[in-house]
Amino acid sequence: MSKKFIIFLLLLIFLSSTASALNNSTSNVTVAPTSNPVMEKLTENFYGTITYADGNPLPAGTNIIIKDQYKNVIGNYTTREIGIYGSSKPYGDKLEVIVWRNQSDRASRSSVVFVNFFVDG
Repeated sequence: MSKKFIIFLLLLIFLSSTASALNNSTSNVTVAPTSNPVMEKLTENFYGTITYADGNPLPAGTNIIIKDQYKNVIGNYTTREIGIYGSSKPYGDKLEVIVWRNQSDRASRSSVVFVNFFVDG
C-alpha cells in the first residue's frame, strides 16, 4: 500500500467519525424547567438598652441598622426613647430582623447568620 492510500483511509475514517459525532451531539437532550425554591421567612426580635462606650445613653432618634455577614441590610430601627430600643412588652415595638432561606437547601437550613449592629453609620 502506498502512503497516499493510507493517508486517504485515515482521513476517511476521521471524517466519518466526526460526522457521526455531529449527528449525535444534542438530539437526545431534554430540558425541563425547575421550580422556584420555596423561601422561608425567619424573624427575630430584639429590644434593650443602647449606650455609648462610656455608658451614657444614646439619644432618641438614633438609627440602628442590622446587616448580615454578606453586608445585606436585614433590619433597621430608630429609637424613640433615650437609651432604649424596642419594648420588652409581648406586643410592644421591637427591632425586627428578617432572614430568608431556601427550605429545600440543607446547607442554608443549618447555616449560621451573623448579625452586625450599626448605630448611626
